Amino acid sequence: MKGKIFGILAVFLIGLLSLTAVHAADYNTAAFDNVEFDGKDLDVGITRMRNYERGETLELVFDIIGEEVTNESIEDVRVEAFMRGDSHGDDVDDITNRFDIRSDRVYEKTLYLKIPDRMDRDTYTLTILITSKEGVLAETSYYVSIGSGSEDHKLVIKDVIFSPENRIEAGHAFLATVKVKNYGTRDEKDVKVRVAVPDLGISASAFLDEVEAEGEEDDVVIGEEQYLRIPRDALTGDYVVIVTAQYEYHGETTTEEYMIHVQGKEIEEDEEAEEGKILISYIDAQELVAGEAGKIFPLTLVNYGDQARTAVLIIEGVEVFGEAKIEPSNVIILEAGTTKMIPIFVTADADAVAGKHAFTINIKGLSEEEQTIIMTADVTVDEIVENAGWNNVKKGLEIALIVLVVLLVLLGLILGIGKLRSKDDEEDDSGDTYY
Repeated sequence: MKGKIFGILAVFLIGLLSLTAVHAADYNTAAFDNVEFDGKDLDVGITRMRNYERGETLELVFDIIGEEVTNESIEDVRVEAFMRGDSHGDDVDDITNRFDIRSDRVYEKTLYLKIPDRMDRDTYTLTILITSKEGVLAETSYYVSIGSGSEDHKLVIKDVIFSPENRIEAGHAFLATVKVKNYGTRDEKDVKVRVAVPDLGISASAFLDEVEAEGEEDDVVIGEEQYLRIPRDALTGDYVVIVTAQYEYHGETTTEEYMIHVQGKEIEEDEEAEEGKILISYIDAQELVAGEAGKIFPLTLVNYGDQARTAVLIIEGVEVFGEAKIEPSNVIILEAGTTKMIPIFVTADADAVAGKHAFTINIKGLSEEEQTIIMTADVTVDEIVENAGWNNVKKGLEIALIVLVVLLVLLGLILGIGKLRSKDDEEDDSGDTYY
């Protein structure tokens, strides 16, 4: 009887193990290939450990082999990646949109994992899952190390408080109070904190004497209030505030962006404004030096309408003297009631002709007709570079002249000494007596 019971138990255990094996087989690591995390190759399975810095957004790129996931096709599949276990409870994850997988295809996917600034320095498991309504289709994992090496300098802008908060009247001032935290292992001294609104041309700076390292008392520092005044002629709209902290003797920089709303001048409701309700402002001229770093020609668009607009910017005429580009794209999406500054970066070629060069920005999509604005690059040529060849020749001639003078002096000395010797010999000969 006992033998039968043990036999039944053995069969039951074998069945459980077989089910577990089948379930594990569903988590197919072979479905993933060419896995890169922050540009570094990772092997399939938990085999690699890397050191990544906190505060970074890391790119996770990988291929999905369709035939390793399904024999035919599967609909509504999603891929997610995550790391768990941080004591602060911050989520480190990302997930793709839904897509279909076919067995005869290979799919390249990209996810982005934001590593929190306060994430504990430790080793974590990075897990990638392929899921659908049927459950987990494939899974793979890696060990990654977050900030395992000592981070000497790691300053973060934690928050900014504006007063007033919600709306600032044009011509009035507002105060900005910046909160800074040091996640590094060393104290930071003489930290320069700058608050700027580029589209309004205003900024203010202040220094923090010391920001203590992480783990020490008072390691969060609130800087003094910085005073900025909105210009009286500022237009109504939302503006980007750029907050920058420079530290480690101004060798390191951290930057965050915030928004403020300014209640200012309204666009005049003429026929053109009623039709498009788009305001265009720009700097029409800048000085450039041939062969050196270029400058930004800022172009600002304000959408006072109640509908989003898509504008396409085309630059013409720059190729005569240099190059121009719009980052990140020349296709601009301008949401209703928003302000957007488009940086147009222009450089002059090393062989560019000095003088004023006009070029045009053609804007399509803001109105029924194409709009054209004209900008001017005033190109100057560095005299040192321009005359470098002649300077070299001139320097060579000067050296040759010096050498020639030295040779003439030496030759004169030799001839003079020779004449003196001849004179002495003649005097000696005239005094000789022969018997």
